[in-house]
Amino acid sequence: MIENLYVAASPKLLIFLIISARATSATPLYFEPYYDWINSSNCLDGGLRDNNPSDLALDETYKIWNDKVKVDLLLSLGSGIGKKSTTEPAGVGNLPASIRNLFKVLMATLNGQSAWERSCESIQQRTRCRAIRLNPQFPWETEPALDATNEIEKMATCARNYEFHHQSNISPFAAEIAPTPDALLQTALQLRASLYYFHLESITRDMDQEAIVVKGQIRCRIIRPDQESAFQHLLVLTRSFYANNSEVTFNKRVEANEVFKVPIVITSQLKNESLPIRIDAAFQTKASDRKVAISGFPLSLEVRGPNFLKLD
Repeated sequence: MIENLYVAASPKLLIFLIISARATSATPLYFEPYYDWINSSNCLDGGLRDNNPSDLALDETYKIWNDKVKVDLLLSLGSGIGKKSTTEPAGVGNLPASIRNLFKVLMATLNGQSAWERSCESIQQRTRCRAIRLNPQFPWETEPALDATNEIEKMATCARNYEFHHQSNISPFAAEIAPTPDALLQTALQLRASLYYFHLESITRDMDQEAIVVKGQIRCRIIRPDQESAFQHLLVLTRSFYANNSEVTFNKRVEANEVFKVPIVITSQLKNESLPIRIDAAFQTKASDRKVAISGFPLSLEVRGPNFLKLD
């Protein structure tokens, strides 16, 4: 359930979004198909094929950039799950037996939670440990039917009061070494940390110390001065940075005409090249400071011979 969602867009775009939402929620036997008079076609629920579009989102991400792109957060939102699946629509009994059986098979595919679990089994480990599913567990026995509009307020109340739990991941590529069990807070922290990224300047090899030296700068994605208030608020929330667990302090007073740059030097011993390089932002929370990897990190160090060095 998402409430109070505000979209800054033109009236034409808002109309398009409303029409798209109506078209993609037209589940057969629950809602009438939406007729698109512009393209002269009937539109049905997109969930009939990909009820949880996580795989599609990742596929498009890889096509736009490449399959090496680093995913900072894969977030999936569910509309709630009960102990038992929703009841079948009344119209099923009027269908011929052959079609009725096919429809029951189709209904079994409409479980977004099951689709999410299948997706997690196929995605890369680095992406899987950055994945969060927010799906409230209903306290009642059976999930509301897809057309149970009278249940919306009760579902919304459940979602507002539900405590979303986040399962910790021991992967060295996880966003946070000791993640908070609060899934909403973890989601917010990963989104916040993704506003910082690393600008690489050089990678050199120190033969005397048998180490790799990585130099660069932490920068911020927030567009200035258009989003200056958001930028300043982010700085207030950020206590410091950590490069491979070594604290890096920075000057929080950044003028509007200045470019945000935090110099970083990381020395990694060659014998530890299998361990990822981390750059974390430390955020202030009510309970304690939380260290969360900035965009693209942690990264592994690829060494091929004396002259080929790469962060991957």
